[in-house]
Amino acid sequence: MAKKPGLANLAFSAEVLRLVAPAYSLPVVSLVASLLTGIEVLGQVWYWLFLPAGGLHALLTLSVAGAAAEVGPPESNTEDRRERLQRGFMALKCAEGIKALDDLVDEYSQLQPTLERRKETDPTAVAHIPALADETYGQGLSVLEDVLDLTRAIGADDRERLQQSIGALEKEIKLLGSDPSQAERVRVREERLASQKERLEILKREQLLVDELISQSDRCGASLQRVRLELAAMRADDSGDSVRAVTETLRKTIDNARGVQAELRRLGT
Repeated sequence: MAKKPGLANLAFSAEVLRLVAPAYSLPVVSLVASLLTGIEVLGQVWYWLFLPAGGLHALLTLSVAGAAAEVGPPESNTEDRRERLQRGFMALKCAEGIKALDDLVDEYSQLQPTLERRKETDPTAVAHIPALADETYGQGLSVLEDVLDLTRAIGADDRERLQQSIGALEKEIKLLGSDPSQAERVRVREERLASQKERLEILKREQLLVDELISQSDRCGASLQRVRLELAAMRADDSGDSVRAVTETLRKTIDNARGVQAELRRLGT
């Protein structure tokens, strides 16, 4: 993880200096004029103009530092997300989620050395690929976050309890059905049975959504793998076609994954 710059470094960073430079222009001009002309009053003007410029400089530095602390570097954000997903899937004992996460992280990690080599040999051709690869990896993490939320909502124990309850009710209804005097009890149990079957169907539909989301994560990993293989095999005379192909693959993967997530949210799950 990259070390955060200190306030002193931030104060003289290009971002801060670009904003504060106009404020220093008047006191600097006054100081130079005072030295060249010997007019004492210009030196006093420099002093009073410099104080607010210095105050503005300090405020801008603190503002940039606060924004950096809030947002954080992208690599640390994705690493935090990966760790949360890993802990969550392990706590739920979700083998599918753990495997999907491991595969995605592995493909992204394997791609990095190939990207670095290509940036050294043909930086212009691959200029847009690193950002798209990062976005694809982030999209894969995003769908896995939805997987984790849905898996928590579904709960394997809930499914098992419902299935057991449905089986017990069906047996009880069959047993009571042979006695006409138990008709009311049979009706009540049939209503409970219908309700629990409906709940079980909802859980099954949500499980299908989980399967589809995991498939989207797998596609993100497969796209990163394809990029790695294409870049490794890329020759100078066909670099344009190869770059267009991998760029299109990554963008299509990102759009498809977002489409599935949008549909999931539209359904209100």
